[in-house]
Amino acid sequence: MAGVGATVVALSVGGFTGAQATEIGTAPQQQENVTGVANATFQPIDGGAVVSNGFSSHAVTGDIYNAWITAGYPTALSGTPVHFLLPYTDQVAVGDGVKQSFSSEGGRGVFYANPTAGAHFVDVDTAAGQFYEINGGAAAYGFPTGE
Repeated sequence: MAGVGATVVALSVGGFTGAQATEIGTAPQQQENVTGVANATFQPIDGGAVVSNGFSSHAVTGDIYNAWITAGYPTALSGTPVHFLLPYTDQVAVGDGVKQSFSSEGGRGVFYANPTAGAHFVDVDTAAGQFYEINGGAAAYGFPTGE
């Protein structure tokens, strides 16, 4: 539900439009190509962006969005800056927070966020990241508190 003074936007998200589309923000700004990533587009919205990875589109919002776009954010095991990874899932509720998966040719991982720990990236191309994800992630071990 839109907040007071918010403008609902009917964007095409994951192939759905109109009544099927999820309300994800207020009136968007200009769509841009994602620098250095082929076939990717970035549509800014209040509190985040809708990002198309060339196959599907996903909203990245809140603490995960802020962590994802932060300049100087850590790199994945491959050396790819995390902000070059693209979302390939929507945010999914887990405990008192959310998680969202990101990937590109240069790496893959999951951002977790909750009010206590904030947002942090788990690189699933590392042994520790794989163990965390395969064995229950935040539900089993709590939210990550660092990268």
